[in-house]
Amino acid sequence: MSGIIDRLTTSFDPEKFGDDIKMSEKAKAFLNASPIKLSSWAQSDLANGNIDRTEYFQNPISPYISSISSNVNSIITLCTTNPDTNYPSSNVAIKNLANSCNNLVTQLTLFLDHTNRLSGVTTSYVDTTTRQLKPDYQQIVGVGGMLTTLLAYTDNVRTSEPILNNFTSLYIEDELTANNWSIGNTKNSLQTVPSTLTTVQVNAMNVIINTANTLLYVRRTEDENYFYTSQQILKDFQTLSSMESAGSTERNLISSKIGTSKLKTSLGIE
Repeated sequence: MSGIIDRLTTSFDPEKFGDDIKMSEKAKAFLNASPIKLSSWAQSDLANGNIDRTEYFQNPISPYISSISSNVNSIITLCTTNPDTNYPSSNVAIKNLANSCNNLVTQLTLFLDHTNRLSGVTTSYVDTTTRQLKPDYQQIVGVGGMLTTLLAYTDNVRTSEPILNNFTSLYIEDELTANNWSIGNTKNSLQTVPSTLTTVQVNAMNVIINTANTLLYVRRTEDENYFYTSQQILKDFQTLSSMESAGSTERNLISSKIGTSKLKTSLGIE
């Protein structure tokens, strides 16, 4: 089996490093005392390179999104193909339905991207518009794990909720199935043309589309906001923790120069 070092190629002669290439016995002892833990399968994959995240992670929600997207795009095609002729009794409502479906297509795309990151299939990025981080699996479990430790101490919470509340979008298979069933029935109802569907009937279809739209939006944004709030709690904790662990020099500085009455009272130095 090839080693990881075989991925690192150079034509430089290491002899030119001279004694600089040698490590001290202290440095070697440190490496031996703090070894990296990596299983044989991970070492093998790392040595082979070309790591593809989809070989390790999958998005359990993507089949649902694909099925809903297919039905919604079919509805858009039906609604935008000669609507005045095909739906003479409800052509205005039909055009509104097409607009709602276009909005749902946007939400479906955002939701798929979101659940791909939650699932570890893709990585995080910073939204150039909002300048907010769109977190991925590894970032979320890292922050969630630290929050879990904190809440176990402060609030006696000893469940996985601080982590799993970031992943609610992966736990709505039943809701997605029910929405897709209703959307599929909507598509079927639109296929017979010219249609006698009334405005009231088409408006009811619009409610179905908007319900799905709301579901995806709420779950996605709540996941993200839970992560952002978790991050802020940990930042606040670090700020307060650093105050409590202040050394004598820092406490003197707080007492004489920079500390407010609240901080000095809290630290018992006033």
